[in-house]
Amino acid sequence: MLRITTALLLAATPALAQTDAAAPLPMTYEIFEGTVLHADLAECPAVMEAGEGVFCRLAVAGENVAVFVFSEAGDQPLVGMRNWPADALMPLLK
Repeated sequence: MLRITTALLLAATPALAQTDAAAPLPMTYEIFEGTVLHADLAECPAVMEAGEGVFCRLAVAGENVAVFVFSEAGDQPLVGMRNWPADALMPLLK
């Protein structure tokens, strides 16, 4: 499941093409927002235990859904992610 979402992000994100193997590029919300088709979530699903100072976005990749957690601070870096089968979507959003 993680491979599908990771492949989707990399295929859809030319800005993430790494030019220096020693310097990984962080996934910021600015990059994510412009390259990944997603839905804004009013709040992070409880199962994420995301805490304060973060926001979540939901993306669908094939038969899977992924919730991405971004920090509200600084450049809004990606701080967490989790995948589920698409049929688990409704219980996840409760």
